[in-house]
Amino acid sequence: MSTSHSDYDRLLELLADRALFGLSPDEQRELEKLLTSMPEVDAEELDRIAATAQLATLEEQTELPAAISRKILSQGRARIAQAGKQTLAPSDQPATRRELFAWFAVAATLLVATFFATQGVQQEVAELSPAELKAELTGDEGELTKVAWAAGPDEAGESARGEVVWSNQRQQGVMSFRGLPANDPQEYQYQLWIFDTAQDEKYPVDGGVFDIPAGSDEVLVPIDARLPIVEPTLFAITIEKPGGVVVSSRERLPLLAKVGE
Repeated sequence: MSTSHSDYDRLLELLADRALFGLSPDEQRELEKLLTSMPEVDAEELDRIAATAQLATLEEQTELPAAISRKILSQGRARIAQAGKQTLAPSDQPATRRELFAWFAVAATLLVATFFATQGVQQEVAELSPAELKAELTGDEGELTKVAWAAGPDEAGESARGEVVWSNQRQQGVMSFRGLPANDPQEYQYQLWIFDTAQDEKYPVDGGVFDIPAGSDEVLVPIDARLPIVEPTLFAITIEKPGGVVVSSRERLPLLAKVGE
């Protein structure tokens, strides 16, 4: 009986879920059916590798920077699944037992290691307010990027002041604003863009959307970079539709913070 492409994808997904979270009775039955149709896959060996990876990471849970951990955990499974399609896809020459074993070993190690590495740090970061995070970042001994906002071409930034504090080592940062006009989130929102040496200038990294409440004095906003930053060169604030955009036209650009000036 031939094995379809979707069967391989589903098998990979179920094995990864079992290694990380466990399976429901229905999922376990589905997994057993798929394994019966693919006897070349050594699922028990995958679980042993997963357990080894878990034990190896337990003593170092807090050493991985929290922001990087979140990104790896959210993106890792999707990337592994995509790579799995290429490695496990049926072809004219069926995959050997050794090739399948090697693939599942790598997948289990990466998934389990990143999952458990995040557990000790995410709760701590979630409890920090923007002010506490800024104080913690500025107290670090590592290299820190601090740059003041300058008015951009849009009039909304004319009276605005503040700065960007960014730790490349921790992949975390906080923005401060004074005098930036309050916005109605139903009409528009502010969005941060991070220009990085590793990215084409046409496609800066999305740093998250945020609001300025009416009547506020100073507003602190944590940076939520959607991709790891290698070396930031410019931080820019645009005004976008509610929820933000994937690629900005930059028609409304109230604030800029160029690194090194």
